[in-house]
Amino acid sequence: MTKDPHRILQDLRVGPGMPPHGIPRVFSRLYDLVYNQWWTWDASAYDLWARIDPRRWAQSHNPFSLIQFVEPETWEALSSSATFSELYHDVINRFDAYMEGDDTWYRRHHADALDGPIAYLCAEYGLHHSLPFYSGGLGVLAGDHLKAASDLGLPIIGVGLLYRRGYFHQTVDPEGYQQHFYARLEVRRRPVRRLIGTSGHPLRVPVELPGRTVHVGAWKIDVGRVPLILLDTDLPENDPADRPITQILYVRGRQARLAQELVLGVGGTRMLEEAGIEPAVWHVNEGHAAF
Repeated sequence: MTKDPHRILQDLRVGPGMPPHGIPRVFSRLYDLVYNQWWTWDASAYDLWARIDPRRWAQSHNPFSLIQFVEPETWEALSSSATFSELYHDVINRFDAYMEGDDTWYRRHHADALDGPIAYLCAEYGLHHSLPFYSGGLGVLAGDHLKAASDLGLPIIGVGLLYRRGYFHQTVDPEGYQQHFYARLEVRRRPVRRLIGTSGHPLRVPVELPGRTVHVGAWKIDVGRVPLILLDTDLPENDPADRPITQILYVRGRQARLAQELVLGVGGTRMLEEAGIEPAVWHVNEGHAAF
C-alpha cells in the first residue's frame, strides 16, 4: 500500500505555542495565522497585520511583537470596524481554503509518484526578516523553494538549524571603525514550536562528536503546507561548550563549523527518523549537510 506523504507530514506533533491571551474571540483565528508563514507571501494577509496597529507594525513587522502588545481599546475599535472585519474574514477564509485544498499541481500530475516526502536539508532559510536564519542568496532561495513547494502541493519537509543569534549586525563606532554584534533571538516571540514525539515529550537525538555526544532537539515552523524543522543544541543536558553549536549562522572556526555541519547532516537525518519520517527523496542544498 502506497503511503500518503502528505499525511505523514501532517502527523507531526508540536508543543504549545504562545497563549492567545488578549486576542478577542471574534479574532481568535489570528493565532493560527501567526503560526504559519503563509502570510509572508499573501498581500492581503500581510496588510491585515498592518491594519491592526500601523505604528507597532512599522517598528517590527513581526506579528508576535504586534499581537502581544495590542491595547484593549485597539481591539475594541477593530471589533467595531466593518472594513477590518471584512478583511479578517476574507484572509482567514482564503487561508483555510489554501491549507485544506487538495487540487494542487502535485496531486493533479504526480499524485502516486512518491511513497514518502522529500527531505530538503539546508544551512539557512530566508522566510522573513523576523526569522534571521539566513544571510544571503542560498537562504532566500531555500525559503522560496519551500514557499513554492507549498503552492505546488509538493510533499516536502525542510531541515535546518535554529540560530538563536543568527547573522551579525554591523555598526560604526565613534572612531569610524566597523563593529559587529549578534542579537539574541527571542524564541517566545517567533512562530516556532517544539517538535513532540508520540510520548508527549520533546524529540531528542544524539550526535557523536570527538570525545562526547551532543543531544539535539527540534522546533517546527509551518511554511504554508510545508513543515520546516530547525535543530537546536541549546539544551540543558548538553555541556555548556556545546550548547552554542547551533546559535550562530556559519559559526567561525574549523572545529565549530565541523560540529555544526555534523549536527545538521547527521542530526537532521536522525531527527526525521525519530519523527517517523522516511523520505523518498533526499535533497542536500550545498555541502553544509553532506554528513
